[in-house]
Amino acid sequence: MMDPGDPQRPLSGYPRCCRRKIFNDTCSAKSDVYRFKIGQDEKELFLQPGSRLKMKFDAKNFYETFEIEGKGATEIVVLDSLSEQFVRTVDFDLINEGAPDLVSRHIDSVYDLNIGYLSELSKRLRVSEAYIDYQKATWNMIVQV
Repeated sequence: MMDPGDPQRPLSGYPRCCRRKIFNDTCSAKSDVYRFKIGQDEKELFLQPGSRLKMKFDAKNFYETFEIEGKGATEIVVLDSLSEQFVRTVDFDLINEGAPDLVSRHIDSVYDLNIGYLSELSKRLRVSEAYIDYQKATWNMIVQV
C-alpha cells in the first residue's frame, strides 16, 4: 500500500504497488466491525467469514469517493446509514447536561428509533443475521451504560 501523500514512497512493511495503487489483501476475520484506515481517514467495515469486498476510492478525497461492492457490502452500507441515523437522533447536549430521567427516556427513544430503522433496512436490503445480531447487541450495550 502506498502512502497517499507521496505516491513514490511505500508505507513501511508493505510492498510497492502499481501506479494505480491497486492492492489485494486476504484476512481471516470473525464476524465483527473492523477499521480500515488510510492516513487520517477511516471506515468501519463489518466483516464476517466469506466476505469478499471490492473497495474503490481516491485517498485524497476518501469519504466522497468511497465505493464498495461484493459479498458483505450491504452490511457496510447499512452500518454507514445507522451511524448517520444515530448522529441525527441523539441530543448530545441533553445527554451531557440533562436530568438523569430525561437522559434515560431520550436514550430509550433513540434505541427504539434505531432498532426500528435497522429492522426496516434489514428487510429491504437483506443483511445477514450475524450483522443484525451484532447491531442489536451494540445497541443493548449502549442502553445499559
